[in-house]
Amino acid sequence: MAANSYNIAVVMVPFPEYGHLTPLLHLSRLISSYDIPVHYVSVGARNQELKLRLQGWNLDQFPNIQFHDIGNFEVEEDNLSYVAFFDLLGESLCEICRTISRTCRRVVIIHDSLVLQVVQGVNSIPNVEAYIFHAISAFAVYSLIHQISTDDNNNNNNNNNDMNGLFFPLQAHIPSIQSCYPQEMLEFMKIMRDWTFKSGEIFNTCRDIEGLYLDALAKQSEKPVWGLGPFNPVHIHNEEYSASPRILSHRCIEWLDKQPKNSVIYVSFGTASTFSPEQIIELALGLERSEQKFIWVLREADKKGKCFTTDVPKIELPTGFEERVAERGIIARDFVPQMEILAHPSTGGYLFHSGWNSS
Repeated sequence: MAANSYNIAVVMVPFPEYGHLTPLLHLSRLISSYDIPVHYVSVGARNQELKLRLQGWNLDQFPNIQFHDIGNFEVEEDNLSYVAFFDLLGESLCEICRTISRTCRRVVIIHDSLVLQVVQGVNSIPNVEAYIFHAISAFAVYSLIHQISTDDNNNNNNNNNDMNGLFFPLQAHIPSIQSCYPQEMLEFMKIMRDWTFKSGEIFNTCRDIEGLYLDALAKQSEKPVWGLGPFNPVHIHNEEYSASPRILSHRCIEWLDKQPKNSVIYVSFGTASTFSPEQIIELALGLERSEQKFIWVLREADKKGKCFTTDVPKIELPTGFEERVAERGIIARDFVPQMEILAHPSTGGYLFHSGWNSS
């Protein structure tokens, strides 16, 4: 472990899905730039995918970031797989933190809000402190906690609608969480709201955008709440980063280089979204009839550690669609350098799922 003047080490513990992995790696870059060692702990396959997909900065420029590969298995989309992973992650995290704590005055854990229970085992280590990281917006967390607390308040026949001034009213047209989440998730949200083993909470946002909600969450939590974002690099082509030949030669970048400024729509719905065949056809027909230049990332949701491979199911499109749009559109079924595409001067629009980290 590299020495640093602060005698601090940071341990990052993300939830093992891409939209959660990337923000904490970007935060690792920011922390590492202060000569603070960062230990990034996740599934080995996910770490490998993350390194391959990294865009906007060069990992080699940050030797203080050390990856810890946990397990040699895939995290499947079932409860038993996640339970096994969390058990192994908890054990490994304790071992890593004990080792680091012997040589560091402070060990700071920054963990995803979805892996709360994993950090329970380290609370016996005296020089360890934990901070919750939220991969969604401060408003989204505020809305969830507000609705859960309002429901609890109503169920307890308490007429104090503002819960002792902790909350301000939300607009009535915001969908209820009961319509969006299963009961198990609602119970987990209550655990997150009442979680006490934390020194503070961190958001990938800033006060200019969400100061109102950051302050409200700090009042509810009674612990510091920080908006440290946006984490993504402001400039992706500078002295610290040079796009790899793999990215510069990607067919999407080469095609964009030939298009007029602000003429292309980038269409991508994230790594966890899956559409029905009917929805795919509707979107395809809409793009065709728009007569707009486009890049459409069309792939099944990333699963089973295959985020970077081209071994993905073939999604059916309307007959003849690809031939009809070949002169003005690209359908990408594999990895694309999204950050470079969005930064390209030929890209003029972005159609996506409103993912908080989709930039």
